[in-house]
Amino acid sequence: MLDQLTEPAREVALVVGSDGPVSRIVCRRLAAEGITTAVAGPSAQRTALYGKALADERIRALPYQVDPGEWDSIDQLVTDVVADLGRLDVLVNLTAATPRSDTAAEWSRVLNVNLAGAYRLGRAAARAMAGAGRPGRIVVLTPGERPGGEGGPAAGVSAAGVASLVADWARLVPSPRITVNAVTPEPAADPDSVASAILLLLRTDARSVTGQSVTVPGPDVLR
Repeated sequence: MLDQLTEPAREVALVVGSDGPVSRIVCRRLAAEGITTAVAGPSAQRTALYGKALADERIRALPYQVDPGEWDSIDQLVTDVVADLGRLDVLVNLTAATPRSDTAAEWSRVLNVNLAGAYRLGRAAARAMAGAGRPGRIVVLTPGERPGGEGGPAAGVSAAGVASLVADWARLVPSPRITVNAVTPEPAADPDSVASAILLLLRTDARSVTGQSVTVPGPDVLR
């Protein structure tokens, strides 16, 4: 799909881990701002189809494959995006593993993807942003109960871990011009509201907001 990019990207966003409604809303609104989007997920075929669907909507989107539990794969993803598109300005991490069974192996897998993988992805993106000397925005969707998703103890633990990670991470990024925040949807939160919270944290005038976890309430709270 690279031959479809007829001019250099003005800004580049990387959206990882979901082709659901939140991802689609975020990609559409980024495209409206003229931002080229790379979308990445564990299934090459599914991500390619998602990239094609976005392209059909006239959204500049390129598909990439990544294993969110493998650190080498995560590093390679960021390297490839920067090599292909010339820069990286925004990372939106929607990755969320949920346990398939109540076993030690499943707990380990979920925490590895949701915590260790999130850290590695954010660190790789922050280094790319800092190396270019530009401002950067990183937003992580906490892996608890999500719109249309599942929860569970392992997901809840990793959600709390991501909130703690983001608070510490904001002090450790290699440039004060890079912000790191989280969005935490309550059960049955509206996807449009979740996407709006993510996009709010990506705005230029949110450059002083970092290390925060923004909660998006569910419908019971909003009544």
